[in-house]
Amino acid sequence: MAELVKEVEAAKAVSHAEKMEMMRERDKARKAEVEATAAVSRFGALQDELSRLKERSREAEDARDQASDALKRATSQNAALEVALEDARRTVEVVRDQHRDDTKEDLAAQVEGLKLELSAAGQRLVQQARRLQELDPGGVVQQQPLPE
Repeated sequence: MAELVKEVEAAKAVSHAEKMEMMRERDKARKAEVEATAAVSRFGALQDELSRLKERSREAEDARDQASDALKRATSQNAALEVALEDARRTVEVVRDQHRDDTKEDLAAQVEGLKLELSAAGQRLVQQARRLQELDPGGVVQQQPLPE
């Protein structure tokens, strides 16, 4: 019987050791389950972050495309403005040259007009001097040769 008690005691000890091992395994399983749940949660958070990053990337691409289009439009407008500016410069030069030519022509015409007026005034003066000589043939008015 003592042998039986020893066997029972040994079986109890083995059963207790197995129970303890099972409890350790259960604790490990719970710990692994908690870690797995945390990993799944982190994975979900990473997926959400990846989705947000993809959306930001799309938004950044859209903004870049819009900026590129705006740059193209601005470059095109700048080129058109440069052409218009060059046209305006040429027009100013043409107008300036034309004004200068017109001014020269106007001055030349004015000079010619003044020459004609001066010539006419000179002729009137000569005519008046001749009349004076005719009215005072020998006397008071000094005799000077009259221009022709």
